[in-house]
Amino acid sequence: MKFFVSKSGKLHFLNISALMISKSTNFRCLISTSELLRGVGHEREMKVSEAFVYGGIDYDRQILPSDGVSELVAENIRQSTYWSFLPGALEEANYISQVFESSAVHVNLKSGPAATEFSVRQLSSNQKPFFLHLATHGFINLAQPDEMALIRKEDWDESLSRAGMVFSGANTTRYTGINNGILTGSEVATLDLRKCHLVVLSACQSGLGDVIGNEGVYGLQRAFKLAGVSAVISALWEIPDLDTKNFMVSFYGYLISSKSIPVAFRKAQMEAMQTMKPYSWAGFVLIE
Repeated sequence: MKFFVSKSGKLHFLNISALMISKSTNFRCLISTSELLRGVGHEREMKVSEAFVYGGIDYDRQILPSDGVSELVAENIRQSTYWSFLPGALEEANYISQVFESSAVHVNLKSGPAATEFSVRQLSSNQKPFFLHLATHGFINLAQPDEMALIRKEDWDESLSRAGMVFSGANTTRYTGINNGILTGSEVATLDLRKCHLVVLSACQSGLGDVIGNEGVYGLQRAFKLAGVSAVISALWEIPDLDTKNFMVSFYGYLISSKSIPVAFRKAQMEAMQTMKPYSWAGFVLIE
């Protein structure tokens, strides 16, 4: 039995699809019920021949100044955080690349200094259907309860700016702008990623954001949906590197064989139920 769910308020922080009701019950979470009008639920075989995989990023690379926006956000993040190298993310990226390569999917592996914010932005001009996997640090600066009362639906851009991911050079640049190594949700929302079938945000708390009324969560997952991505996988909490790698390798293996994102995600969940503790897999959410 299949249920389509569009959550409201703090229910967004509950992974309904992870509830152990029965093997035959499948909850599919939508960013909005309007997705049903766009064909979600009518499965079509995906024809994707390209994947962009990020991991093992060099956050200490020196980068040049650039002009742009998000000055206050970028400077606050830089002053309060040092982004450490993630060896587990590099291993994860390598494993996933091997899964794709074994199925004749062309892989663009971005690691070290090559994993730049600019390279992500360039995907706006990609004309072929593709997958995007981002294994890096994420950040979220949730609004305080007294601030939430003042946030209106029209202020969504400010809320999207509170969430983001970091790329090459994020520790060293003292410049703000569009290529500073820090990609915020508000910047993601301006990209054209309609050719992207799936984005996997393999970063801590990448599924969180400000909850604005009944509009849902304004964070990275919504930003990528606004950019035109068909489906987004993110995390509600920090999941250990090894468990993340195992879940993702399982998911992509099923994706290659089934050519269906929701089917592959459900199969990976069912496998994880047998081999992992809930904390190690139930934080992953799929939003269509």
